Amino acid sequence: VVGQMTDMKPNVARERSEITISAKQVIHQREPHFFQRVKRSDSYLTGTVTVSSQCGLRPGTADMLMTGRLRLTSLTLTCVTYLHEWRRIQHQVECDR
Repeated sequence: VVGQMTDMKPNVARERSEITISAKQVIHQREPHFFQRVKRSDSYLTGTVTVSSQCGLRPGTADMLMTGRLRLTSLTLTCVTYLHEWRRIQHQVECDR
């Protein structure tokens, strides 16, 4: 998923946070109900994802590349990086070949 985090609701008891994501691009999604259009006119998809509170994520305007997996009916993030950092790393790897 490529998108921005728009909201965060911490759950201290579970040491997890639920974050709302506005997805500009969903690269792959096994279950079609996680990211949906809220309004027909929306150019983005919205979904809620669970993340460990220790991750240190904060809502912001930067585009992020997020990967995750389905765990007990909840979509859980496994990796998050800023999209510009991912592109920089990808460019370095391609140049090193």
